[in-house]
Amino acid sequence: MSGLVDYAFVGRGASAALTVRALEKAGLLVGKRVLFLDPDPKTSNDKTFCFWAEESETVVTDLQDLIGHSWDRAQAGNEPMVSIAPLRYYQVNSLDLYEDLSRRIEANGWAWKTLAVDDVGSDAEGPFAACGSEKVRARWILDSRPPKRPTTSRVQGNESVLLQSFYGWIVETDLPWQKKEGVTLMDLQVPQDGATQFVYILPYSENRVLVELTRFGTQILPAELAEQRLVDYMAVVRKDQGGYRIVHREEGIIPMAEHPGENPGTLPGVVHLGTRNRALKPSTGYAFKTMHQQAQELALHWADQGLQADQGARTGQPKQTEQPQRREQAQRREQAQPRYAFLDGLLLHILRKRPHQGKPIFERLFASLPLSAVLRFMDEKSSRQDDLKMLLRLPWKPFLVALWERHAGWPLRLMLLTLLLWGGQVCAASMGASGWYTVVANLGLALGMITVGLPHGAVDHLLQSGQLRKLPTAAMIAGYLGLGALMLGLWFWFPWWSLLFFVAYSAWHFGQADGRSWGLPAMASFAWGLSVLAYITGTHSEETSKIVEAMTHRPSVWSLPTATMALWVGIGVVRQKSALVWTSLWLIIASQVPLMHAFGLYFIGQHSRTGWQDLQSGLQLDSKTLWKAALPFHAGAWLLLGLFYALPRIPSGFIREAQALAPLAIPQGWQGFGAEGTFFVFLACLSFPHVVTMHRFYRQGRS
Repeated sequence: MSGLVDYAFVGRGASAALTVRALEKAGLLVGKRVLFLDPDPKTSNDKTFCFWAEESETVVTDLQDLIGHSWDRAQAGNEPMVSIAPLRYYQVNSLDLYEDLSRRIEANGWAWKTLAVDDVGSDAEGPFAACGSEKVRARWILDSRPPKRPTTSRVQGNESVLLQSFYGWIVETDLPWQKKEGVTLMDLQVPQDGATQFVYILPYSENRVLVELTRFGTQILPAELAEQRLVDYMAVVRKDQGGYRIVHREEGIIPMAEHPGENPGTLPGVVHLGTRNRALKPSTGYAFKTMHQQAQELALHWADQGLQADQGARTGQPKQTEQPQRREQAQRREQAQPRYAFLDGLLLHILRKRPHQGKPIFERLFASLPLSAVLRFMDEKSSRQDDLKMLLRLPWKPFLVALWERHAGWPLRLMLLTLLLWGGQVCAASMGASGWYTVVANLGLALGMITVGLPHGAVDHLLQSGQLRKLPTAAMIAGYLGLGALMLGLWFWFPWWSLLFFVAYSAWHFGQADGRSWGLPAMASFAWGLSVLAYITGTHSEETSKIVEAMTHRPSVWSLPTATMALWVGIGVVRQKSALVWTSLWLIIASQVPLMHAFGLYFIGQHSRTGWQDLQSGLQLDSKTLWKAALPFHAGAWLLLGLFYALPRIPSGFIREAQALAPLAIPQGWQGFGAEGTFFVFLACLSFPHVVTMHRFYRQGRS
C-alpha cells in the first residue's frame, strides 16, 4: 500500500487492536485504506491482560470472544479466598488479541509493514510516521508506541517513578492445584529483596497455573533471582502435592509513574493510544480496561463528528472540528477524582523511598477492607466515605512522612528553616550566647556547602565529556582553571567592574535555574535572579558595604526595604506559581538573619538543590553516584578555597617585594580582599566556568 492512507496505526499491540475493534464496530473503517507499522510479528503470547468488572459492563460484553478465563473469587495479603461479587476477574491472552487483529487485517485487505517507527509528527503536508528515511503519510496517525521507559527510578521534582517488573511461569502440575477456584492477587510471603515483591497466581485449570513473581521497585527484577524465588515458593505451596513442569515463561516491565509516558500533545492528525495516552494506572500497573474505554470514546467521538464523510470529501487533512485527544482528556479530567492521583503519588513515594514499608501497608489494606472494596478503590470508583475508612485503617506514619516530603515542598521547608534560624538568633541574643548561635549556624553552612553547595558545580566534566565516571581531561582542567584565573586577574586589576560582572552572570545563572522550574520566560528569570541578589545584599546593607569595600577597595552604599520582595509575592499569586510565592516569603524572613546565613540559605537550599536535581535528571544518575562523580573537582575546590584564604595572610613585606618584581601582575596598593570578601571572590572565580557550562547544559535541553 503506497500513497496517502486514511489510518496509519503505529504498533499492533493491545491498544491498537482494541481501537480497530471499536472503529470497525462504529462503521468508521468501511472502505478505508488502513496501514499498520510494527517490526514485531506478534506471533507469541507475550502478555497476559487482566481486569475486573461486573458482567454487565461494556468491556465484558464487547470482549466475550477474547476472554479466556474468569473468576469470581480472589485473595490478597494473608487473607483467605473470598467472593468479589458483583465483580469478576477476567483474563485475555495477548496472542488471542493479536490474532483477532490479524484476521481483521486479512479480511479487509489492509496492509501491514514490518517497519520500526522512529518518530511521529505533523507538518504542512499533514501527519506522518518517520521510518528511517521514509515518511509514511496518513490522514490520521494512531500512535501506540510504548513511552520511553526508564531503566531505574527517576524523580522529576516531586514526581515518583518506579518499575513494575515481573517474571512468571505457566506450570502443569501432577496433582490438582489446591486453589483452583480463584486468583491470588498478592501473596507477599516471599523475600522482599530490598523492594516490594509478591506472587501473582492465575489457575487456568486444575493442572495448569500461571505463577508470577512481581516487583515494585527502582531496579528491574533479575531473571536469575526470580527463578530462584519461584523455585523456593513452589517448594512451599506444592509441598507433598506432586511435581510440576514449566511449559512457558513470560517477563515484562511496566513503568509506574504519576504521569506515565509522554505528554499526548495536540499534533494535528495524531492520536495517542494506550500507555502513550496515559491509560496505565500508576500504582497498580493495570491498563487494559482503560485502553478499551479510550477506544470506545474515540470511536464515539469520531462517529459524532461524521469523520467518515470528512475523510472522503478531502484529499488533505480531514476536518478537525475538535481534536479527539483533547476532548477525551477533558472528559477524563471532568470524571477523574484528584484524590486518586494524590493517593497514588503518596504510595509510589513510600515504595520508592522506603520499600520495606510496602509489605505491611498492603497486608493491612487487605486485612482492613473487603477485597471487592479494595478493587473498587483501585478502579477509582469508591466513595469518599470508603476511602476515608481505608485510610484510617492503614499505617499512618509512612503516609504522613510521605505527605511532608512530597507536598511541604522545599520552599516551605526553607521557610521553616529560616524561621528556626531567626528564632535561634533572637533567643541566643537574649541569653547573651550570640557566639554559640554563630558557630552552630556556620557549621550548618559548611555542611551544606559540602553536601550540595560545591558538589553541584563539580560535575561539569561530565557535562562536557558526556561520560559517567570519566575523569576530567587535562584540556578540560586547563580550560576550567584558565577561566577561573582570568576572573581572578580581573579582580586584581578591575575589582569594581569584576563585581558588576559577577553580579550579572550570577543573576542570570540563578534566574535560569529557578525560572525553568517555575516556567518563567528568560527575561523574567533574569529579573528574578537579579532581584534575589539585590534583595539579599540590600537588606543587609551594613554587612554588604564592608564586604564590597574589601573586595573592590572603594566604599559603597546599597540598601533595599524589606517589603521590596512583596512584589514577587504578588507576581507569584497572579501567575499561580506557589513555589515563587513561598520562596519570596522565606526570603523576606531571611532578611532578619545575618547576610552569610541568608545567602547560604538561598545558594545551598534553593539554587544548588535545584541545580542538583536538574543534573540528576539530565545525567540520569542517583544522588550518591553523582556526588562520587563530583569528588575530583569538589576536593580541588576546597583546596583552592584554602589558597584563597591564605592570600590575605601574605606578609605585606612580601607583597611589596612581589610588586617590585612583577608590577604588572600585582597592582600597586593591593592588600588582598580581606577575610570577609575572600569567600565571594572565590565563588566568582569558581562559578564563572561553571555558569558557562550549565548555560550550555540548559540550552541543550538535557535536564
